[in-house]
Amino acid sequence: MPEQTVSHSTTSFSVNHTTAKPTESQTTAKSTASNTTTNPIIYSATAKSISDNAMANPRTDHTTAKSLADNTTANPRTNHTTANSIADNATAHPRTDNTTANSIANNATANPRTDHTTEKPLAGNTTASPSTENTTKKRIASNTLANPKANHTTGNIITNHTTAKSIADHTNASSTGNISTANPAATPTVGPQHTRVHTSRVSTYTTKQHSRSKDAQQTDDSLKVFLTVI
Repeated sequence: MPEQTVSHSTTSFSVNHTTAKPTESQTTAKSTASNTTTNPIIYSATAKSISDNAMANPRTDHTTAKSLADNTTANPRTNHTTANSIADNATAHPRTDNTTANSIANNATANPRTDHTTEKPLAGNTTASPSTENTTKKRIASNTLANPKANHTTGNIITNHTTAKSIADHTNASSTGNISTANPAATPTVGPQHTRVHTSRVSTYTTKQHSRSKDAQQTDDSLKVFLTVI
């Protein structure tokens, strides 16, 4: 039994299986130099993350200062503040851009309630205001034809187209020329002059226009005697 104690003494176990060997082989210096990847705690120190692996450390890389300078678009809360929206994106901010004052000045057409007030139609758009433009007074003065009751009253018809005017202007005398039947008691008018043809034993001649009077008959006989003698 004493032999077993010597061969398995605590000293021998300590020599062959001491803790000092793994401590030396895997010291902090060796881990940093050879196995830095397997020791992320030491390798990913704050200084190394900022210089070599900044993207892997978003908390440090995306500080407020860096976001404002390099990644302002990625930080909408700061980039799209109320001040920026009013200055640069006024159109995207309808509440400020389309206030009542702006609508009246720049977008009057889009604001029909203000643009088409009662005063403007009377002055500039009278046609669109029939109740004012087409009053009874204006229709009688300018558009009398469109107002038959006023323009074609019974009084106007009697004055302009009376029976007396019809007898005077449209008598049968005008229709038949010189012969008037409108006043049969008057002396009938003489018809138009005509041409008469005379035939004699010697020759045939035509007298110029003359009336059937005694003087004309004598002239006719004188010509006949003259021609006979010849």
